[in-house]
Amino acid sequence: KWAGEKDVEVHKRQMEEERRISFEFRNAEASEQRALLQKLRNDESQETHESFELKWAGEKDVEVHKRQMEEERRISFEFRNAEASEQRALLQKLRNDESQETHESFELKWA
Repeated sequence: KWAGEKDVEVHKRQMEEERRISFEFRNAEASEQRALLQKLRNDESQETHESFELKWAGEKDVEVHKRQMEEERRISFEFRNAEASEQRALLQKLRNDESQETHESFELKWA
């Protein structure tokens, strides 16, 4: 009878040890999975952050380019306006000269 009881005790301790090892293994496995999931979340967060940084840098580049184009356009308008003013002034001088010559011609003709 005692040998049977001793066998039962040995078996119980064996089962408890196997259960402890199983818990230890499952705990280690779950810990690894949590670490992996956390790494994946961190990587995704980093990628999202980098994506936003690239987007903002691109938007900034677009704004700089727009300002450059607006400045070039303003300078072009300014130049064309100056050219047009010079042409109008030259045409007005030519008209005035022609008018003066016509007036002098009539004065000489009627004198």
